[in-house]
Amino acid sequence: TAQLQNPETPSVAQLAPALPPITLPNPAAPAPSMVARAASRLFISTEDSREVSGEYKLQDGQLNERPAWKKVRSEDKPMYLFWTPRQCGRWIFTSEPDEETVCVRSLQVAWTALPEELCGGWVKAKFGDRGAKERVCILRV
Repeated sequence: TAQLQNPETPSVAQLAPALPPITLPNPAAPAPSMVARAASRLFISTEDSREVSGEYKLQDGQLNERPAWKKVRSEDKPMYLFWTPRQCGRWIFTSEPDEETVCVRSLQVAWTALPEELCGGWVKAKFGDRGAKERVCILRV
């Protein structure tokens, strides 16, 4: 069947070069307000993970397009708190920024929430391990 086309109506092929490219927002990128509202210091308290407990200072710059904190005093290894896109986006405490040596990680997926805003639990486990629930209290200082 032949399609009727109004000779005055341009075809899609004629319009295509004139249309600007469509740019979709990056769903992994946080809103600028997330970075702006990040606390300069956090105090972390846990029951079992003594290496995680302590005061954390906001680091200059960002990691994975989110704020990141480093523990002020660390007995053995440095300890970091930052967001990772793994498993749909989680906050993790780790001694290695390569994300493989996770000490404690959030159970709640967190695309737009800062760590102290999470309502879900935390688990003491690497990615892929079930681990044990960990009570984590995060306070803005």
